[in-house]
Amino acid sequence: GLAAADPSVPAAVGQSDAVRVRDRAGRPRPLPDGLDIAQHRIATDDYFGRLHTNDRPHIARAWARATSEPGRVHSARGWTLIDDTWVFRHYAYLQVSDDVVLVGVTTIDTGDLEPPGSADPISSETARWSILRIGPNGEVLRAEGTVEALYGRSAAGLIGTNGLDLVHPDDHTRLLDAWAQVVDGDSAGRALRQRVLHTDGSHTWVLASIGRRDPDGAVTIHDLDISSQIRSEEALRASEARFRQLANELPAGVFVADADGSFEFTNPRCEDLLGDAGSLVDLLGTTWSALVDAASRGNDASRDVTRGGSVLRIRCQRPLPDGTVCGVIEDVTSSTRWREEARRDELTGLANRLTITREIRRRVDAGGGSTLAFIDLDGFKRINDEHGHDEGDLVLKRVGAALQGLIRDGDLAGRWGGDEFVIVAGELPPDAQSDLRRRIDAAMITCGAGGASVGFTAIDLEDEVRDVIDRADRAMYADKRSSSR
Repeated sequence: GLAAADPSVPAAVGQSDAVRVRDRAGRPRPLPDGLDIAQHRIATDDYFGRLHTNDRPHIARAWARATSEPGRVHSARGWTLIDDTWVFRHYAYLQVSDDVVLVGVTTIDTGDLEPPGSADPISSETARWSILRIGPNGEVLRAEGTVEALYGRSAAGLIGTNGLDLVHPDDHTRLLDAWAQVVDGDSAGRALRQRVLHTDGSHTWVLASIGRRDPDGAVTIHDLDISSQIRSEEALRASEARFRQLANELPAGVFVADADGSFEFTNPRCEDLLGDAGSLVDLLGTTWSALVDAASRGNDASRDVTRGGSVLRIRCQRPLPDGTVCGVIEDVTSSTRWREEARRDELTGLANRLTITREIRRRVDAGGGSTLAFIDLDGFKRINDEHGHDEGDLVLKRVGAALQGLIRDGDLAGRWGGDEFVIVAGELPPDAQSDLRRRIDAAMITCGAGGASVGFTAIDLEDEVRDVIDRADRAMYADKRSSSR
């Protein structure tokens, strides 16, 4: 093989699946004397192969660098269309003499992986590329490739033209700077993006790979059309600009964070809401991981957190393929307060009738096993009659505070209406009911309400809420009749 016949050839080329033999302009040429590659398959695909749009620039750059530094291998990888099938290839370029470039081609197994995005393969029929030989004074000495499609001029028409006249004026400064570095020997080669002009004034974006200066002072430039890539990049930048404009104008906070909760993007509203929070972990602690996990499974991924007296709702979307998480932060303080107020009795602060009803229904649906205590104040009418409603309201407030102090965690105290109250508790055996009744009565006396009558009933499976209330109400009246008051 090649590596065995010529030990000076690096293994990156000599051990390739296939080898091409090209001149510096990229054209096929016969085998050079002294190199035996009989044991290697010779690749026959065209100039750049049929390369994926995304891979053209770095393949062309590797070629330009290899032809600028004889004896040194430069390589690149890219998707190539072979017999209507995309394959991933490793290309290794080595210039072994003044006009011989070896190209080692190795196919890499990628499994079921497909090339990214839409594919616009380049071929000898569809590619727009050129190889220009530029003299020491900048004149075109030779032109090859699809020059008419690229410049709107024939190859013969380019001969003698100053190369600078083929480039858009806005790109002259960068081109002259790169040219000076190559000509002065400060650079073995340069690659830059620039616009080449058509005769009608239009332009095409190209990747210009400028080779090293030859002994005769001439320089070879490879131009490869990258207009489709530029359009894609411009479309992406425009899309990003629209996203940022929309995000910046939204009244809600918008963020992008990595899996560890570190911010990669925040809009101004998000910064206003977060203050000095350095990350979402600072804000949520270990809850952040649970939030991301819920989002990845498509479940509700929102949490409320209190910060600086405000209630912030953090909602996450399903993580993106790169692991980042997009989300929204809203100040829900007012709506949270409104919902809380809607569940409370305005005077006493206890649960209102709607909340009591929902809690009874929840316990019925949970299988019963709970107890409802229905409470009626014995002396409240006299308070209103003798002291007025303002005094009556003060007593009701004291009653609310007292009942709240009597219940356990998980129990609910509420005002059913007027001077009627309820406690929804866990299962209470008869002795516990008697004890609670005595404590309620004592607390109501202390509040100035003149004691209370209390009726108990169990909350059972398949109960109707109205039936539960009716049973407790009847039990309360039975307690009132049996009382000496």
